[in-house]
Amino acid sequence: MSCTSVTKSSEVSETDSETSYRRRRHPYNTRSSNKNLNARQVHTTKKLNQSRAINECLPTRKLNRKQGIGDSRLEEEDDPAMDYCFDPCETPPRDRRPSFCSFLLGSFYLLVFGGMLYMIYAQYLMNQELESIREDVNKVRGGNKKEDPHAKLFKELDKKCSDTLKLLLKDPVGRPDFALQSSGGQVIGVNTVPYSNPTTFLGFKLCEGAHSPSSMIQATASPGECWAFKGHRGSAILQLIDYVLIDSVTLEHIPHTISPSGTIDTAPKEFKIWGLESPHGRRHLLGQFKYESEGGTVQTFTTNNNSGYYKYVEFEVLSNHGNKDFTCVYRIRVHGTARKFA
Repeated sequence: MSCTSVTKSSEVSETDSETSYRRRRHPYNTRSSNKNLNARQVHTTKKLNQSRAINECLPTRKLNRKQGIGDSRLEEEDDPAMDYCFDPCETPPRDRRPSFCSFLLGSFYLLVFGGMLYMIYAQYLMNQELESIREDVNKVRGGNKKEDPHAKLFKELDKKCSDTLKLLLKDPVGRPDFALQSSGGQVIGVNTVPYSNPTTFLGFKLCEGAHSPSSMIQATASPGECWAFKGHRGSAILQLIDYVLIDSVTLEHIPHTISPSGTIDTAPKEFKIWGLESPHGRRHLLGQFKYESEGGTVQTFTTNNNSGYYKYVEFEVLSNHGNKDFTCVYRIRVHGTARKFA
């Protein structure tokens, strides 16, 4: 269907509507009807002129005659512009080719992206340069003087000496000792025979029996400063400074390196810790432990006590590390939580 046919059908429909309008008018009102008729004719003429102008602007389909076998026929040639001739109000599609403004906008985006990449790369180069400058400055500050090859060794020795002094000056366990004599602890009972004759080796006293059992709850642990008793079995009852929930004990002995005999065969080996309700009351076993000769001079053992607070503790030695004459106890510590601080 062509655009011209659409226009002609619109003209016929408007003429029919005008004729029907005339017939509907009253036959006696001829003057008013003539005026209205003239006005409508003018309006109709304007509309026809507008439709003709639109039809002239719209493209038409081309008709090609093709010869068939025995007859002739008309074939319409497709025109791309006819795709929108049926809707005069629709505007034809714009040209899809990139315009000059699109080219400028794309170039602007490309320049911005390239500038950002350049700034990132420039920042990276600047950081590398600053790092190299710092290294050169550090070399200039400390590189002019020739480094002493023994300086590092002296620093390491100084550090080791200072660490050793700090270790000697402070308690190696780092926990409160509720049996310490200077804090109020006491030895209130001993069940063993004291060793009275001191043992000497090259003029040095290995263990002096004149020392009382309170030596084992003092803060000193020098060679010979111990509680010595005959044989390898013995026990002592300690009074703590308060009722304590005992969670561990620590046994200390001198190392074999500073022992005049070169051994620690007088050190306790197997021992038990008992919790007492009173000095001669019921006993509760808190654990049986073993002091290892190669385990270090200060060894801590965890007890099996969950809820009992005790002010009295019995320290029972069952054996030593091989000495048949006597046993030396240098220091025993009791750790836990006091009842008033629980």
